[in-house]
Amino acid sequence: MLYQVINTIFSLISLLVFVRVLLSWVRVDPYNPLVRMLYEVTDPILVPFQRLIPPAGGLDFSPIIALVVLDLLREDRPRCVDGQPRADSSRSLATTRRLAGRRAGRDFCLWHLRHGGAHSHAPSVAP
Repeated sequence: MLYQVINTIFSLISLLVFVRVLLSWVRVDPYNPLVRMLYEVTDPILVPFQRLIPPAGGLDFSPIIALVVLDLLREDRPRCVDGQPRADSSRSLATTRRLAGRRAGRDFCLWHLRHGGAHSHAPSVAP
């Protein structure tokens, strides 16, 4: 239950930031109650990023950074919320594969150093 609520909140905030980005490309009435509500909800999220990364050439990259950070926060929640284990995400699987690849590379380098040094390119097969 709590997991679903947290996930829904993150999704809603991400959607509102995305809508704000889309609205920035068209002329909107800043006094429209919906637009004002959108700015009031998203400003606390975007303003800290706008302070860190000022607009470059008229382009504001802070919503992109905010969406990435929101996604990272959503993915890096504790493994168990409200007694329900969180399913592994594709990012977690990719991280696991990357770490396994590093370990395999390290193991190969150690084997390479022990069994032939810098001139041996493949494991030798015993006759």
